Amino acid sequence: MPGSPERPRDANHDDETMLRFEAGIRLIHWVHAVPFLFLLVTGLTLFIQPIKAAHIDGYRIVPLLHVLAGLGFIASPLALFLWLRTDRASADDIHRLFSLRREDVPWARYAVGAVLGARVRIPPTAKFNLGQKANAVITVAVTAALMLSGAVLAVNFFTKRVFSAGLVEGVFPLHDLFMLIALPVVLVHIYLGSLHPGTRESLRGIISGRVSRGWARDHHDLWVEEIESRNP
Repeated sequence: MPGSPERPRDANHDDETMLRFEAGIRLIHWVHAVPFLFLLVTGLTLFIQPIKAAHIDGYRIVPLLHVLAGLGFIASPLALFLWLRTDRASADDIHRLFSLRREDVPWARYAVGAVLGARVRIPPTAKFNLGQKANAVITVAVTAALMLSGAVLAVNFFTKRVFSAGLVEGVFPLHDLFMLIALPVVLVHIYLGSLHPGTRESLRGIISGRVSRGWARDHHDLWVEEIESRNP
């Protein structure tokens, strides 16, 4: 977080790396992130009438691409469920991400202080901090809402015989609202994960799986201790 001092680093560990994410959880992240970003971008361009109206053989190109990608995205949770049944490392990360722990309370106090500009030290933190957990919960909730409303609009795109005009008219603004809620969440996530100096190391972790041991000690020291206790 901006303005918050990190714990003193152990210089001997700064250049070492450690495994943070197995291949499975990295694949799950990108299988969700890439189509989600594509849908967000194409959804926003639909507010630009010339782009929305461009068509071939009666089908509007961008809306069609948006709908087809959306249908694939809606089907992805089934693949995720099947994957997690066999990938214990990914299932463990998902469980950690959606579980509250006692160290989340001091991290919440730290985050509030950091946002207000206080010089506060990062408290002991496990593999995922409360901010990452909150992002995951909001992302899942907004994604589910987008999928449900998008399914109605996708069916209506191909046939008007399934849902009433009144229902579709009510779903359209809801779908737009969910997209607008998702936008700042995505932008903050991208900023913290790839641009902010204190946290952009996490981008390397979700791409290659490995992060600097020094960075991990600064931001997730309880997790580092857990790993080192298992592999002395």
